[in-house]
Amino acid sequence: MFFRFFQEREKAISPFFSKMATIDEVFNRYNKIDLVQIAKDVVTANEQAVLEINRTQLEYGYDSDGIRIVPKYASQQYAELKASFGSKAPFRTPDLLLTGRFYHSFKFDNNFKVYSAGVPYAQWLEHHYGKNIYGFNDKNLNQVRKLYKDEIKKRIEL
Repeated sequence: MFFRFFQEREKAISPFFSKMATIDEVFNRYNKIDLVQIAKDVVTANEQAVLEINRTQLEYGYDSDGIRIVPKYASQQYAELKASFGSKAPFRTPDLLLTGRFYHSFKFDNNFKVYSAGVPYAQWLEHHYGKNIYGFNDKNLNQVRKLYKDEIKKRIEL
């Protein structure tokens, strides 16, 4: 009877344990992981989502230091025009958005830094408002890190 109890118990729980990987299987999977390639794939696959975070930050008038973009618009009329377009930045705070061409020119360089490509006035914007118009404030950088971390975890699946 005592022996039979253990046989029945083993039958009941064996389906749960039969699906578990052995230590050797986990070790073999671990050795096959190419983290560098996974990281590159994750960055490439999420490039537009990450660049959109930078665009949204600018739309609300913030640079990568989390500071409002300055100098403010000097012209009251232009500030009113921007407000009439539905600018999300506070009144007179630049959002660097008019046609969307600058925002949609964002790319990553080899060091995963944001830059603008193919917009002739990008250099003027960088000179006038600073290079900190590219990149992420602390809150948004944490959002980017979480996105990458979650994606990498999904792809590793140990």
